[in-house]
Amino acid sequence: MSAWTPVSESMPDSDTDVIVATEDGHVEAGYHNGSEWRWLSAGVIEIPVTHWMPFPNPPEEGEVRRWNRVLSDEEIAALYKLGPTGVEVQPQQAGQL
Repeated sequence: MSAWTPVSESMPDSDTDVIVATEDGHVEAGYHNGSEWRWLSAGVIEIPVTHWMPFPNPPEEGEVRRWNRVLSDEEIAALYKLGPTGVEVQPQQAGQL
């Protein structure tokens, strides 16, 4: 991911969606329209923008699939050994959860 760019050093291309950081530490998506900063979700950004960065590239297809897959039998068995607080449960206690 790119590093933050101070607005005093460089500005994004006009009307390009970026991630912005304001003087009070708020971080959100926005853009500069050539004359003012605006939030993607609302209107004009009233608090001074200090930094911006481009959005990261979307995940590669393999990265998405890694998080959207069927669990193996071993992974399911390991999950069922854990109680609601993440503590391993003895088989005789499992039915009491």
